[in-house]
Amino acid sequence: CKDLQDYWGKILKVIKEITNTNLSMEDVPLILLSLDIDKKGLLRDPLTLHLLYAARSIIPRHWRKTVPPSSMEWQQVVEHTRKMEEITHIIHNKSAKYWDIWEPWVRFINKSR
Repeated sequence: CKDLQDYWGKILKVIKEITNTNLSMEDVPLILLSLDIDKKGLLRDPLTLHLLYAARSIIPRHWRKTVPPSSMEWQQVVEHTRKMEEITHIIHNKSAKYWDIWEPWVRFINKSR
């Protein structure tokens, strides 16, 4: 579907900008099926996984709609996830780990505003 290709193209471009993870449109079917793309651990980066899972989770919401998911909707889902992760890490006294994972995303969001 052309609309979903455009959606994934935008998402993968942002993920590359934030995490320097080089994923292509050829990887999207594997992402949708939750298969390990790279045996060398490419998709073991927690932030990359959060960003991909958020992008994937939005697609069923648009199943019967003619409008594809938007990158803004994706950013909102990622922000919700980030906030929940922040609370969890604070409760477990692991703020440093939270910042190690989420700092590139926070920098990207602040730059986008």
